[in-house]
Amino acid sequence: MKKTLTLILLTLSLQAFTQKHFVEFQVQKVPSTSTFRSIQVFDDSCVWLGGTNGNYCYTNNGGKSWQKAIVPGAEKLDFRDLHMFSQNHVILMSCGNGEDSRIYITKDGGKNWKMTQQNKHDKAFYNGIDFWNKKDGILTSDAIDEKPYVLITDNGGESWERLIPNEIPDLKEGEYAFAASGTGIITRGDNEVWIATGGLHSRIFYSADKGKNWVVSETPIIQGTSTEGIYSFYINDKNKAISVGGNYKKIDDCKGNVIVSKDSGKNWKLAQGAGKLAFKECVKQLDINVWMATGPSGTALSVDDGENWTEIDNRPFHTFDYDAKSKIGYLAGGKGSVVKFYLKKK
Repeated sequence: MKKTLTLILLTLSLQAFTQKHFVEFQVQKVPSTSTFRSIQVFDDSCVWLGGTNGNYCYTNNGGKSWQKAIVPGAEKLDFRDLHMFSQNHVILMSCGNGEDSRIYITKDGGKNWKMTQQNKHDKAFYNGIDFWNKKDGILTSDAIDEKPYVLITDNGGESWERLIPNEIPDLKEGEYAFAASGTGIITRGDNEVWIATGGLHSRIFYSADKGKNWVVSETPIIQGTSTEGIYSFYINDKNKAISVGGNYKKIDDCKGNVIVSKDSGKNWKLAQGAGKLAFKECVKQLDINVWMATGPSGTALSVDDGENWTEIDNRPFHTFDYDAKSKIGYLAGGKGSVVKFYLKKK
């Protein structure tokens, strides 16, 4: 494996070669200094970002130009997750204690916004959202009692209510989810959903029926302190799952930060190269056997379904998203940093 840095004219670009694949990076000029932790690449043209200070940014021309705006009334909020139904129909989720955790919806590309949910519980802290379809969605939060605090919607986010499952395991002491990249909760198909937790205990909660019943799986990822555990979870349609994380106070430590599963997250093991991957906050699949993970420690690529990783860029990011059809993605992080990337083959 090798790494190659290339400066092409006025565009800062990096090519990281790993066996048959390489990733080319291109710095974007985004008119914001916010920290971005939520992103969706809707297609090869349209991308939305959610950030601090009520900021959101978007492009409709593949990054040639970016627009910045602030949601009215949300000037002090931090948007940690978002979901796009179309280029104009977008949901933003803010996190924070008490009433700072909210849901906003626009149906006209940001011209008008409506707050449809505001948290009223002192202990709650929204962590992430996802949707099965245009109507049915789910939101996860820090707990207000011994049970996971989960909200659901059946009208596209216009209203939310607490989900009271038939069966769900109790949370353990010091167990909660991280709102680091908008990737701690993921839906699949018509009914499935997974929620990752961290802290003193780091586990995977799974429901096959939209949250009516849950089971939980133990994981071997590093855990045991309030800042350790799973920060990101991703599963493909072949039941292969990867979780990454670590300790955000020790971003260079490589102590069991990546785990893999071949049975939809029922059973987990440390990846072969788990002792070589530094702290990461977001992981997703790019191609067959090819996965990428990013975080404050940089970006890494795996070409063997997460078993071994090669660091390909040392710039810090928090989150990323990828359009498999166009093979184009975007990384986002602090101080308005956004980088477009292309997955290519030799």
